[in-house]
Amino acid sequence: MTNPHVCPRLRIGAIISFLLCVASALAAAQSSSPTRGSVPNTWARYAFDNSNSGFNVFETQLSAATVAGLRPAWTFQTGDRVRSSPMVYNGRVFISSNNGLLYSLDELTGTLIWSAPLGVGDDFEFTPCIADGILFTATETRMVYALDPATGTVIWSTAPGGEFHVGSPVVANGMVYVASLDGNLYALNESTGSTVWTASTNNEINHSPALSGKVLYLGSFDHNLHAFDALTGRELWKSSTPSLIHDSPSVMNGRVFVGGFDKYIHAWDAVTGRELWKTPTRGKIHSTPTGQNGMLYVGSEDGNLYALDQTTGAVRWTFRTGGFVHDTPAVANGVVYFGSWDNQIRAVDAKSERLVWSFQTGGDVESSPAVVNGQLVVGSDDGKVYAFRLR
Repeated sequence: MTNPHVCPRLRIGAIISFLLCVASALAAAQSSSPTRGSVPNTWARYAFDNSNSGFNVFETQLSAATVAGLRPAWTFQTGDRVRSSPMVYNGRVFISSNNGLLYSLDELTGTLIWSAPLGVGDDFEFTPCIADGILFTATETRMVYALDPATGTVIWSTAPGGEFHVGSPVVANGMVYVASLDGNLYALNESTGSTVWTASTNNEINHSPALSGKVLYLGSFDHNLHAFDALTGRELWKSSTPSLIHDSPSVMNGRVFVGGFDKYIHAWDAVTGRELWKTPTRGKIHSTPTGQNGMLYVGSEDGNLYALDQTTGAVRWTFRTGGFVHDTPAVANGVVYFGSWDNQIRAVDAKSERLVWSFQTGGDVESSPAVVNGQLVVGSDDGKVYAFRLR
């Protein structure tokens, strides 16, 4: 039996404690909700997402007003040039080097966690990706791998055919999509690596596809941009260009964008394949067009970074460098990040082309940067992986 003279004060205290606990729990739940810019996020593949937009909507720490404060946080020396792009996931940076090794590094310190000799014997410029908690990559030694990202343990490996040069796998619909120098696009079972379907372009494919909805878009040395049904591999349409396509396309706002060795940037209707516009540069294009807020950013061998209107193709501005711009720009919070063959990594204001930050590496920069969690990570032909953060 309760004592009515003692317990009310205790009960009130207990109620207050309970309410404070509830309030604390609710505050913690709200603070950990995945809202824009509020939580750490990943740069899970080449050009950020399966559509190759290159745009990290969650980045808010770095901006045109703050990026001048970027300082080197760490460097990691590999055994050869680094043309793979970094992938950032769960506190780690994953990147491959032309010495054939895939590296897992601590995101904060650059300390080596593990390395795997997956591509030894040839260049290793392919960028890994993370999907469903599994790391996927491919090599110029004709292999595709699924690994445990925590340990580097191989879950499965397969050799569907041909070498795999640059870009990232696309993982969706329970499949891993990879394009090969043998001219084929392969759809592999995500769990086993077995081939589900194969689609041919009849010429070399140097880069990876882009995915939007259930459609894969892919350029080829056959001079065509191809659209394939992602579930069956059936070709939906193709559209010709005057020369080979060396880079990955991107898909934004119902349009497919790609540059070619014809020195033009092209745009197509993503559904019909009708060419909407093309804009000339003065050099061949290796760079995947990326974008934000109706703008498109792409590099050229003429040494310029171009900013174009996605709807019309009109050039809004250009930024001149001292070498080829082969890498794919990263876009985040009003800033465009890119490297060039004058050894520089740069950040420019997305609206005005104003240079807001730069850093001189010891080699050409063809690795496409990752901008995530208030930091910039990129590789260089000097064999180093660089990380920069605000100080």
